[in-house]
Amino acid sequence: VMAGLKPVRPLWVADRYGPSGSEDRLAGHQITIRHRQRGPLRVLTPMHGRFQADNLEVALEVLAEARPDLFANNWPGSVAEALAHCTNPARMEVLPLGADDGDGEPGLIIDAGHSPAGIAAAVSGVATLLDGRPARLLLAMSADKSVDAMLDRLAPAFDDVVVSALPGGVPAAL
Repeated sequence: VMAGLKPVRPLWVADRYGPSGSEDRLAGHQITIRHRQRGPLRVLTPMHGRFQADNLEVALEVLAEARPDLFANNWPGSVAEALAHCTNPARMEVLPLGADDGDGEPGLIIDAGHSPAGIAAAVSGVATLLDGRPARLLLAMSADKSVDAMLDRLAPAFDDVVVSALPGGVPAAL
């Protein structure tokens, strides 16, 4: 494949991995991926959302291409340990509030999705994590955003919705 005047070698991650498994809970997201040559990798990560298994496969292939020695010498042990400590702040991030009484209730789930696709992923992820428990949405939006479009996607997934404005004014729809 050529891009401009340079040859580009496409890498199809799906060719290197078999089916993945995922169980997303408030306590963590258990992901199992299967590299066709290296075998399975199981990791418990604080990163939530059904897209994380795909993201993990892409990240691993970047590592394999950039540092094949690290990839080969550390599969699966050190790779899984490193991934267990990765975070993605404000993307399906679960923050405890107050003392943990062991009931598995989240204190706060933060997601900074700002596009229709990001909002759809957040709604799906919150539904999975809360498993039918009641939820309140606190939504802050800039004046230049389409609050109606966002609320159309978000409001049905929550029991209560509170909308606030960021500096710059209240969105016109409010």
